[in-house]
Amino acid sequence: MLLNIITPEKTFFSGEAEMVVAPGVEGEFGVMAGHMPFISLLKPGVISVERDGEPNLRIAVIEGVAEANPEGCLILAQNAQALEGISAADAAEEIRVATQVLDTAPDDAQKQAAEKRLLMAQTITDALR
Repeated sequence: MLLNIITPEKTFFSGEAEMVVAPGVEGEFGVMAGHMPFISLLKPGVISVERDGEPNLRIAVIEGVAEANPEGCLILAQNAQALEGISAADAAEEIRVATQVLDTAPDDAQKQAAEKRLLMAQTITDALR
């Protein structure tokens, strides 16, 4: 099936997948080719993409929406970050930096951005445990 993961900045992933598991607000859900149509909001968590019979791509997201249909799955995510190559130490440092930025943010817009950055860092830290 075709999987597209799109953020406001770019097409994060576009390609074939055998199965996708995503963190829906009402619980994790899996999508395979031929899936019945549905739409779900996403909560912070990890999207797992299975290709060639094994999970080989993990992507952290903090919010978004997923649409599944028999041909594939479209995920529109506010933020997305691949977990490959990120260590627990990297994630802990990002939490420290994001917390510092949040504490010193001079206005609401910068506070919101810092809160999203912190939430992504926490989501990644949770996923690496």
